[in-house]
Amino acid sequence: MKRVILAAAAAMLASSASASTPIVLSDDGLSSQVTYVDLDLHASTDRSKLKDRIRLAAKNLCLDGKNIYPLAVSPTRAECYRAAVASGIRQMNELATR
Repeated sequence: MKRVILAAAAAMLASSASASTPIVLSDDGLSSQVTYVDLDLHASTDRSKLKDRIRLAAKNLCLDGKNIYPLAVSPTRAECYRAAVASGIRQMNELATR
């Protein structure tokens, strides 16, 4: 029983260590880090939660809430958002395959 508990603790430690590096979204020197230490990237529900976090971080990074102009008027903001989300999803997928 003791060995099972030690093995489980070691596995949890290894998975938390690998999850300590956040996903980083960046644009023009600004960056946003998205943590996933509380998520299991092998579970589809947790990947969905991480995608929501990535979208929110990209929104905060690229889409200034004070800007009154729609994204159609400012395609660079829209492109920033799309690129940041794509980068975050790519990083998530790479981490999930480890």
